[in-house]
Amino acid sequence: MLRSVLILVALLGPSHATAQNELTVGTVYVDKTDTFVTKGTVQLSHPVDRVARVAADLHAYHRWVLEKINVRQDGKPYIIKLNSVIYRPGLPHGLGHFVVGYDIDLVWPFGRENQEIKFAVVHKPPHPAGGISALVLNLWGDNRAIKTFSLSLYGRGTHTVSHIDFIANVQLTGWIDVFFPLSVYRKNIEQRVVKVIVNLRAYLAQGHGPKP
Repeated sequence: MLRSVLILVALLGPSHATAQNELTVGTVYVDKTDTFVTKGTVQLSHPVDRVARVAADLHAYHRWVLEKINVRQDGKPYIIKLNSVIYRPGLPHGLGHFVVGYDIDLVWPFGRENQEIKFAVVHKPPHPAGGISALVLNLWGDNRAIKTFSLSLYGRGTHTVSHIDFIANVQLTGWIDVFFPLSVYRKNIEQRVVKVIVNLRAYLAQGHGPKP
């Protein structure tokens, strides 16, 4: 599908960006591959080794990942409601995978309940001080709407401040891509990718997670 390259770089509003906790995000649509590419960086007022330990606790992701994940920035609910996140060790690459449960809130016959989508852990290198320094997830299995999905998060920082650089590559199936301009992508996918990072920041600020 031929489409002009669209570039959007946005600094999120005051609730998501402050002098101490700045978050930037931008999305590009790549015509050649019909792929949405979202890149961003979030600053955390926490030591990088603490962030690394919390990131490595995959079994605990369900405690913070879904916090307010089903409410858009405009306050309206999403059509797709995310209900659960479960980490299962082992398959498919020996690093385990996440199973995300969701409902599609539409009238019959378009609505669906108790659906699942899986994301394989393909990379989680150890951090020298403990925990992990990066996490890379890929879509595992078939999905009617998403052709490919990958999310990569990389941590860096010092003993007082950390940064998480993240990049998401999303390729939608042909029939839905036609009806998915960049503005719709931002509201339905980009904002949720960002929300996961914001939730991690809040989880750390509340003092949760493994301690040294």
